[in-house]
Amino acid sequence: MDSILLDLDHRYAQFNDEGRFIHYNMFNHHFFEEDLAKPLLQNFFENSKLNSLLVVLDPPFGGLVEVLAASVRKIWKLADCNKDYKDSEGPLELPTFWIFPYFMESHIVEEMPSFNMCELKVNYDNHPLYKKRHSSSAKTSPVRIFTNVPLRDIVLPEDEGYRYCEKCERYVSESNVHCELCNDCTSKDGRIWLHCSLCNKCVKKGTVTIIHLMHNDVTRVDAHEEC
Repeated sequence: MDSILLDLDHRYAQFNDEGRFIHYNMFNHHFFEEDLAKPLLQNFFENSKLNSLLVVLDPPFGGLVEVLAASVRKIWKLADCNKDYKDSEGPLELPTFWIFPYFMESHIVEEMPSFNMCELKVNYDNHPLYKKRHSSSAKTSPVRIFTNVPLRDIVLPEDEGYRYCEKCERYVSESNVHCELCNDCTSKDGRIWLHCSLCNKCVKKGTVTIIHLMHNDVTRVDAHEEC
């Protein structure tokens, strides 16, 4: 598998073959040594098969989604030199994996409407919060993959707690129960979610006091943490 790394940390250059590292800042789409770096990336795109390219994005989680999305689109644009693209129609979208927390889903989908969240839990060996936990732990990594690749084409390992939902046509966590009312496997965090008839959506399981202002009464509902 051939690859090229774009990163702000220039020290990664020593771990990659010559011509396979580009010093790059994704927050402003800046190529250091632009006269050499940008042609190097375009040459990589030009000599690759368009249907075998994959962009993997693993930015700092505090980064602005709008800024990162703009850079992704500019990276895609650089691939329009590929001979396979010249025969295609419409704007180019390279298959992309964007690694980010699940709770940023609405922001990513707003900027990148073709993206959906894959339920694979991404763990880091050297991260204190997002490393793989014991299977009995209630807490799991909140990091997921957002992608424009059809989710039905992404096979997740069943021996690691995933199953294929025929109705959703995608792999989901074993604990993600399909909701007939929402017509979706709705859980985002790996825990079981319940359908709340008051909110007309599935929410995190919990017990809270809900004040119904329309009826001036207070009801205790075994449903979710917040409406």
